[in-house]
Amino acid sequence: MSPANHQPEIMRDESVTGPFPQFLRDRVLRLAYISHDTLPFARDLGYHGPPFLWDQETCRRRRAHLDAVYFHHYGIATHDGRYTLSTLPIIQRQHQATFGTWRLRNPVLAFMSALAAGDLDTKANK
Repeated sequence: MSPANHQPEIMRDESVTGPFPQFLRDRVLRLAYISHDTLPFARDLGYHGPPFLWDQETCRRRRAHLDAVYFHHYGIATHDGRYTLSTLPIIQRQHQATFGTWRLRNPVLAFMSALAAGDLDTKANK
């Protein structure tokens, strides 16, 4: 069997329902549209304002939100997400050395727990 047979299907617009499509579009737009170079992408998403300012902490939370949504979409429970994130030891060591904590895992797990409870608006700061 080829590896392609084991690959989960990508998220397609029609497979994402409820409040998730707008939620995903908003976060991806705000992460990607930070210069006029990506203006066509922003227009394709229906946005006609200026590029967004890059703020490291805000972008980190948005990426964590997206990671949690992807885990949720593919049916990965929080405890399995914790295990999956533990398979990234290089990132873990870099974060702990630089920030004193693993800044990827905590917000992703917090958002996963919030999503499991139906909460898309949780703010995770750790």
